[in-house]
Amino acid sequence: MKKKVIVVLLFFVLTMSLSGCSPADPSVQGAMDFLVDIGIPEAQNETIQKSEMYAQVIIDSLKNSRTKDLCNLFCEKIKTSHNIDDEILKAVEFIDGNIINDGELEHLSEAGSAWRDGEKIDSHICPQIKQVETDSGKIYNISFFAYIIYEEDTSYAGITRITIFAEDGTSCMIGEVV
Repeated sequence: MKKKVIVVLLFFVLTMSLSGCSPADPSVQGAMDFLVDIGIPEAQNETIQKSEMYAQVIIDSLKNSRTKDLCNLFCEKIKTSHNIDDEILKAVEFIDGNIINDGELEHLSEAGSAWRDGEKIDSHICPQIKQVETDSGKIYNISFFAYIIYEEDTSYAGITRITIFAEDGTSCMIGEVV
């Protein structure tokens, strides 16, 4: 019964957010308070922390050409099917200059999930690091996709792709879209 209530409330919050209602709206705030009471935000906080951790390692690795640190973030499936070290080196070379501004992290929360019999079997994120600036005056946006949980094939747990977008429309991808 509790799971049905959670699903109904999550649907309600999603519906209200898509219809233009905000958490400041009293009808939405009650549902948000209930979700806090039953522990939903804790799971969301874990997802945000994971997004922030991945983003920090990505930026630090690209700044300092630490390919091993970046390689360790990728899931086993990508590490075994790609030459990740070469792809990371190409990405480092793609960035013109040294990173002087780490940019802003957006879309930290869970991008999607799936449940089976009350158990979460899929949780993934797709954050973006916007306005990464180099000392040569170039601006880049970086997006990445990662499975936090993927029960169907646990070898996909971790980052599956990182894409760096330059202002001129060119891009460089590490890994692949799965």
